[in-house]
Amino acid sequence: MKEKGWKRPKTLTGQTKLVTLCGEILVTFNYDNEREGKLIEVRASVGKEGTPCNALLSMCCFLISCYLQSAEPREKIIKKIKKNLIDAPACMNKYEFEGIKYTSCIDYILKNVIKELELQIGETKV
Repeated sequence: MKEKGWKRPKTLTGQTKLVTLCGEILVTFNYDNEREGKLIEVRASVGKEGTPCNALLSMCCFLISCYLQSAEPREKIIKKIKKNLIDAPACMNKYEFEGIKYTSCIDYILKNVIKELELQIGETKV
């Protein structure tokens, strides 16, 4: 269920990060300026279009975005992601980026979504 009355604006403010793991991974976090700059959308691509890995990554980001656009409180989203998804083995390519260990590119995205949400609600890193 999307947040009541939320419609995707024509433009969003975004932040893009480039990571190497299975080639170049382009991750974009989009923020809705009309809703106090809330993180509202996550997009990512890896490798060539149409590959199974890219399709899976895009679908995961789509589902994360749907959850971010829901009426679910940010605190509850953080709690559910931490409980069910963080550090879940999803890939054989474990890696470290900027001193943080990741089990997959999806783990990278989820940890950064949590970081952004915690900044938005004023929580400190645990």
